[in-house]
Amino acid sequence: MTNIITTPIFYANGAPHLGHAYSGYLADVFKRFHSLTSDNSCCLITGTDEHGQKILEAAKFSQVGIQQFVDDKAQAFKALWPELAVQVDVFVRTSEEQHLKLIQTIWHKLLEKGDVYLGYYQGLYCLGCEQYYTAYELEDNCCPIHKAPVENKSEETYLFRLDAYRQQLIEHYLNSSDFITPNYYCQVILDYLNQGPLDDLSVSRVNIPWGIKVPNHQEHTIYVWIDALFSYITALCTRQFYAYYLIKYK
Repeated sequence: MTNIITTPIFYANGAPHLGHAYSGYLADVFKRFHSLTSDNSCCLITGTDEHGQKILEAAKFSQVGIQQFVDDKAQAFKALWPELAVQVDVFVRTSEEQHLKLIQTIWHKLLEKGDVYLGYYQGLYCLGCEQYYTAYELEDNCCPIHKAPVENKSEETYLFRLDAYRQQLIEHYLNSSDFITPNYYCQVILDYLNQGPLDDLSVSRVNIPWGIKVPNHQEHTIYVWIDALFSYITALCTRQFYAYYLIKYK
């Protein structure tokens, strides 16, 4: 059996810093400990999240072509781990062709199930986070992360029927007490889910040229957060992972 641990898939709009190194060290410690105390192998995954408006703007500011910009950032992250003696097994990039094909396949499945639909969204948007916020999440009409004013944005978008899965999530967390640890955070999520219906989530953007296009609707780009979320699955489909697996079990 192979156990899998991942760092975050790091957003490639700047150079690696201490926070990235800290995440890598934590994952590496877990991997080494697991290797010493278990007969099972442990695969460490990391990578770069390379799409979105914020990265496009960072490339423009640097006066570098967007593909060259993300290539340079990905290489900087790849070079970080050997310098820190962190033993990475798989490095995934969201701009690679294999990831693009996976996301398009997943999008088709979401459409077939009726989980996403074309609609209209209006909300308070933070460019730094590349996401919408509700009014109660803001601090003096500013993003709680970047402390910058949000803008009221309204646009056509594909929406994900999140509330359709609310009860399933509640049951899963109640029946799997160790799924989220520490338990305090699991309880926070349960309290939120039990408050009532969840709003549908915007999962596409219009007029964003850098990202994975919605199949058969090229005016829309798949929202960067849903794109990056499935990179953890892409990592398990790479040649690097298969090579790791074969080495461990040949």
